[in-house]
Amino acid sequence: MADRPETAALYKKEIKFPASLGDWTTYRPPKAASKKIKPLVYGFHRIPTGDLEKTLNIHNLFTFEFANYLKEALKAAIDVHSINIEQVTYLDFLKRISGGIIYSKLPLKDIGDAMLIIDYQLANLIINFSLGCQSADTKIKELTELEESILQSIMGNVLDKYAACWDGIFDKPGFEIISYPNIQRETYINLNEVITVISVQISLANSVPATLTFVYQNKILKKLFELLLKKEEARPLKISALPEELLSSIEVPVLVELGMTSIPTQDLTGIEAEDLICLDHKLNEPIQITIGYASQLKAQPGMKNNRLAVRILSSATSRIKGTMVVQPEEETKPAPAEHEHMESEEPTVRQEPESAEGTLAAEEEEDFELPLEEEGKEEYNETAENPFEEENDNPKLGGN
Repeated sequence: MADRPETAALYKKEIKFPASLGDWTTYRPPKAASKKIKPLVYGFHRIPTGDLEKTLNIHNLFTFEFANYLKEALKAAIDVHSINIEQVTYLDFLKRISGGIIYSKLPLKDIGDAMLIIDYQLANLIINFSLGCQSADTKIKELTELEESILQSIMGNVLDKYAACWDGIFDKPGFEIISYPNIQRETYINLNEVITVISVQISLANSVPATLTFVYQNKILKKLFELLLKKEEARPLKISALPEELLSSIEVPVLVELGMTSIPTQDLTGIEAEDLICLDHKLNEPIQITIGYASQLKAQPGMKNNRLAVRILSSATSRIKGTMVVQPEEETKPAPAEHEHMESEEPTVRQEPESAEGTLAAEEEEDFELPLEEEGKEEYNETAENPFEEENDNPKLGGN
């Protein structure tokens, strides 16, 4: 791709790689001059420097994935010379591009289109090596149907790595050839709109370095980083990666939920001491334990050393979709319910606004131990061999 005189860029950064052994050890890519320009000149949709750094790293990773794929598929030497990123206006970008390119698009579902520009020389080398010819044809000509098919096949096979480098936030895009040997101006992009351009200098089989260029509208790039941020926030913390000293200093709140119910609002004014609440939870059913703010376990209630206790029934945890606010220190208030005579005292249960049932998703199995169980002390209150088979087999629920 022939370059015209360089125009000023808002932001530019380049990564240069050491020359590989061969005929190109003395090659020095030309240095592009750039100068600082006031941001107000270029309007809206600018990308923060931190996101530009991440974009450069993502395309750096994809470039070497692309080079390794071509090396294995074409059995040819691949050298990556440099990768640079810059923000320029769409008009300045068009001024740089002359003939000798293949202009294509990568449709990103529900996001927009990324533009991909391949030097005609690089495309010719890929096609010739695919056909078993190792000569470089520098003549610019119309691509045949077979040549287009080969180029689409080669690029299509590597675009799954492109999606993987973006952490899989979109499906594998297609490869659509729009025009060649000249670029086609997109009328939906304002000429003064700021875009982000990533250029890769790469050579195939010791040829003259050619350019592979990715172009993004900044609003498309912002959508991509919003999806990346959402995926990072949803990714669970790897507890096993933390050091033991740090793990031993972290305390996680544990909330035991004996049951839930609902009462009429008008009964709130009649709350009195000794009122009882009938819960919609049977005694022979397992109760829920919330560990931290996201995980839940099933357990059996009982007593241990004159204190309320629970026995863990399964080590398989479930994740709560949404935010669970645990307030272990908040004082609980009794609520009115049916007045019934009970022989033993039962603990008051704090009401939750709504049940977390139906909002659980499967998660990895983790082992939890009951900290109240100690050797040589009073054994855990036992029930029948199968405590959840009959309704009359109720664990003891008293507490001091």
